[in-house]
Amino acid sequence: MKKIFLIPLLALFLVAGTANAQVSNLPSAGLTPESTFYFLDRLGENLREFFTFNAASKAKLQIKFAGERISEISVMVEKEGAKTRGIEKAKILLLGNVAYAAEIIQKEKTTGKDVSQLAKEIDDAFDEQEKLLIQTFQDARRKLKEDRLALKRDLTGVDDLSIETQIRLLEDEVDDLEGMQDNLKDLFDDEQEKIENELNDEDKEADELEEEEDERKEAEEAIQGALKEKQETIEEAEKEDVTLPVGALDEFNSLLFHAQSVFDAGNYKEVERLAEQAEDALESVEDIIEELEEENEETEIEENKEGDEPEETEEQDDKDEKDTGNRDNGNENDEENED
Repeated sequence: MKKIFLIPLLALFLVAGTANAQVSNLPSAGLTPESTFYFLDRLGENLREFFTFNAASKAKLQIKFAGERISEISVMVEKEGAKTRGIEKAKILLLGNVAYAAEIIQKEKTTGKDVSQLAKEIDDAFDEQEKLLIQTFQDARRKLKEDRLALKRDLTGVDDLSIETQIRLLEDEVDDLEGMQDNLKDLFDDEQEKIENELNDEDKEADELEEEEDERKEAEEAIQGALKEKQETIEEAEKEDVTLPVGALDEFNSLLFHAQSVFDAGNYKEVERLAEQAEDALESVEDIIEELEEENEETEIEENKEGDEPEETEEQDDKDEKDTGNRDNGNENDEENED
């Protein structure tokens, strides 16, 4: 009876076959570490690994598992933010996948095999996955910033203290996500470096050039993203019929000018930091827009009140004039009656 049950169970877990090292997108997250039944997901992976006998295939299998961990992290971050308990478990498992792939490669090398091609294949796949991992956190942070801006714009009339508290919570979560992203990237890179050490000299040089090009593109995107956010802020001011004070964008412009100078010097990591600071500087500009918008609304209300007052006075004058005429008519009638 046990054999009858075991055969379809193994078929379920092994049907996917050998893992492919090419990464085009992330697999479905399936169950996440927060699920009570997550152990079934892990059991399936352990069985697939157990029945994969070729070392290269077993190393490539870690790519698939790592992709699932990243998908799980993405789902949890999107749903519940950085403080989700399951993220820490997924993070540990993800780093374990990278570390185990490196361990397999190093073990194969000790047997005298040339592992440079396998190392390159695994390294390239992990490079792509790391980009998707970073994108997960960047998207989540961008969404939180949009939520923060919407909160400030849409809760007019709500208690200021309540708004400030909610905004502060969103800002704290943005900082938490950034800290988690940087920490996970550093740990991921540390494990992946063990694989990169097994590349041949030509591939190492190509890998370094590729990393530099990726950093250049990310820095360029950071500058373009900051400029786009500036334009959106200006358009928002125009939409609300608000004129920004002279110098409102000076801090942003100064930081972005510095970022461009640093970009030309090839310090791409510093560019990203400065571009992010420039985006943060726009938050104070958004505060100015909100304040001016409220002032405009108050001015409009006062003007409407003043515009209504003459009409009321005119109506009152007409009424008084009518009452006076009625009294005069009454007096004339009394005089005629006396005659």
